[in-house]
Amino acid sequence: MRNRTSTCRPYWQHGLTLVELLIAVTILAIVLAVALPSFQSFAQSIRLRGAAFGFLETVHQARTEAIKRDLPEVSIKFLNTGGNWCYRVTDTPNACVSCDFSDQVNRCDVAGDGVIKGDDAGNYVGLAFQPTYVDGVLTLSNRRGTMEAGNVAFSIGTDKQVQVKTSGVGRVRICVPNGYDGIFGVEGC
Repeated sequence: MRNRTSTCRPYWQHGLTLVELLIAVTILAIVLAVALPSFQSFAQSIRLRGAAFGFLETVHQARTEAIKRDLPEVSIKFLNTGGNWCYRVTDTPNACVSCDFSDQVNRCDVAGDGVIKGDDAGNYVGLAFQPTYVDGVLTLSNRRGTMEAGNVAFSIGTDKQVQVKTSGVGRVRICVPNGYDGIFGVEGC
């Protein structure tokens, strides 16, 4: 016969005690404290890489617009108005004056089609943006192999930066400059 005063739990009382639960929560907190900085660094790297590839896509899109519409050249206009940066594909860079498109005066489109192509700081919160092109314009010809040389740098803080470099022969590449933290999937400059 079984002793009913034993310390064994009945089958319906299986589970965790308060002490066991506190130990599990403490271990979880330690693991999160160790992993969180690495996760934040990884997330920053992914945002930088996304911004660089987004700009690379815009360069290809601008060249495609020039060829498709048989325009001699199309430009990417870089704007920084009120702390908000943007870049837009346009065939009239002098008329493209603002990142805001609520008015009809600002013409940052191609052939007056009203379609805005490009990107802005709203999609990449916390990223700094610095183009090196003369007059803030990258001009692309519809002819193969011609483009202005320069670069666009996207950065977060002082230790992470990625650049999109263009050459005069039409080559575009993404790289991390020397002295900055590496970014997964992006070569050094």
